[in-house]
Order: sequence, then structure tokens, then C-alpha cells
Amino acid sequence: MTEDPPEAKYAVQVVVPDKSPPTPKQYVQDLKGVVGGKQLAKMKKEAVRLGKDIVQKEAELDSIFNTVAAESEVVRNLVTKIAELEGELRLTHLNAHLLERAILSEEQIALYDELRGYKIK
Repeated sequence: MTEDPPEAKYAVQVVVPDKSPPTPKQYVQDLKGVVGGKQLAKMKKEAVRLGKDIVQKEAELDSIFNTVAAESEVVRNLVTKIAELEGELRLTHLNAHLLERAILSEEQIALYDELRGYKIK
């Protein structure tokens, strides 16, 4: 005797948009038209710099713990600096999203929010 499969808890609905999303190249060109290529390049450069700084500080923290030099104040200072850098990186990322929204229509923003799970039902 075989058992019936358990009842599904979730249903997935696939929605096909009327208009296909832009290709990354189109998207970047549209974004450049609104915020300017120099502004995008500046954001990217800042994000890369912050990422490198975070990696460097994390390496310093690891190095301290691989030696006997781990002191409370040194660890506190490094962890505080890493948290500050991560906050700056997050802010850079979120500002990029705000600029992206400048080129989207209200319909596109609503779809984006829904796909990202931002809409509260």
C-alpha cells in the first residue's frame, strides 16, 4: 500500500511580464542617462575601496588572534572600524538602489518590490 503525498503548503505562481526586462547593458545606459556615468563610476569606486578596506581590517583582526597580541582595546577599535566601514558600504549600496528607482516607472517599482518580497500582503 502506498501513501498519498503530503498536501502542498505553498503554491508558486509564475508571472510573465508584458515587457521583457532590459539587458544589463540597456539598464546601465538608462541609469547613466538619469544619474550620469561619472556618478555611477564614483559609487562603484567607493564600494570597491570600502570592500578592500573591510578585507584589510578583517585580515588585521585575524592576524591579531593568530598571535598573542590580542588585547581588548585593539580588538574593540578594529571591530568598531570594520562595523563603520560595513555601514558605509551598505549606505553606498542603498544609495545606488535609490538612484536606480529614479529611472523606474511606478509600475516597475511595484513589480520590483513584489519580486523582492517588499510588499506586505
